Amino acid sequence: MITRSIAPMALGVVAVAALAGCSSGGDALTPSSTAATSATSAASSAAPKVTHPLDASKFVQAPCTALTTSDLAALALSHDLVSSADHNPDGPGCNWTGDNNAQSSSISVGWLAGDKNGLSDLYTQKSGAPYWIPTTVSGYPAVFYDPNGDLRSQGSCVINVGVNDNLFFLASDDSAPDGATACSRARQAAADVIKNLGGS
Repeated sequence: MITRSIAPMALGVVAVAALAGCSSGGDALTPSSTAATSATSAASSAAPKVTHPLDASKFVQAPCTALTTSDLAALALSHDLVSSADHNPDGPGCNWTGDNNAQSSSISVGWLAGDKNGLSDLYTQKSGAPYWIPTTVSGYPAVFYDPNGDLRSQGSCVINVGVNDNLFFLASDDSAPDGATACSRARQAAADVIKNLGGS
């Protein structure tokens, strides 16, 4: 079962925080300045476009093939490795558990097939995010974000990566000793998925 089940649209569309628009004297925004502020807010909440889209249908259909045995071994998940597929309403995914330095570890990859606008659906939640760190993975737009809260201090981190403008996936590590390790491992898993899709 996927340890992270993220349903961006199910959580509701969260409005982007309004930019400060009043003068120090407390004057209300004029219609023109309101329009400019709205345009700026929309631009800041727009997801980056995917310049080299990938077809991920093979992994959506068989989610546990997104990472190879060697990928998992590089993440130190090789001993007593178990994989389990999950086909939930948000989209299919896979969770891999195994031993990492003599400790149980878990990596998940989930495809948010229900969000037809890709990362743009996720970006509607930007203003209410417990943490939001835009980045790229192998040249593809990504953002560290978990709607369940900021659990990095507990060794859990989630990264979301757009493979085309209509689909993104999440990769998460839920059992690292600290947040930095969790985010690094989640990023590495995401990079492996892109590699296995034929991306750079």
